[in-house]
Amino acid sequence: EGRVGLSSIAPDGSMYLSYIGGRGFWLGLATFLKRPRRFMAESRSHCALLFLSASRIKEICADKPLYWKHFFILTNHNLEVAIDVLDVFRHEAALGRVAAVLHMLAVHDPSEQGIQATQADIAEIARVSLRTVAAALADLEDKGIIRRQYRRMEILDMAALRKLAAA
Repeated sequence: EGRVGLSSIAPDGSMYLSYIGGRGFWLGLATFLKRPRRFMAESRSHCALLFLSASRIKEICADKPLYWKHFFILTNHNLEVAIDVLDVFRHEAALGRVAAVLHMLAVHDPSEQGIQATQADIAEIARVSLRTVAAALADLEDKGIIRRQYRRMEILDMAALRKLAAA
């Protein structure tokens, strides 16, 4: 349970929120790399984290080699999230950026409670102002694509959201 924010480190050293993950989110890709991390994880709500060192992962997989497949799947998910994070920034229009963020969060962290993110979270991920996010969310709600609730959003029309995110 809980939410973990993943912040990226820009080349100038500044940090920015780039993704919010829920149950089962895997942050272990850097375990296998021999260079400094380019991100930081931070709990956004009460949550439990499991730490496995690279040597422990190797021990687990030596005992059960099929588990490498599962680590690959988790790592591949990280790659898909990274590609979607980059895709957010190809949108010049705020509505496209906000739609891309909502789509990314809905696809990679599906939840019965909807997208569990605040407007401030979405603004930080999309790198737009809070006022811009509020206007974009109002537009999406008027179009019947989302329903806003306290600290979360319900996707009512995933196909329409996907179309806006892909435009």
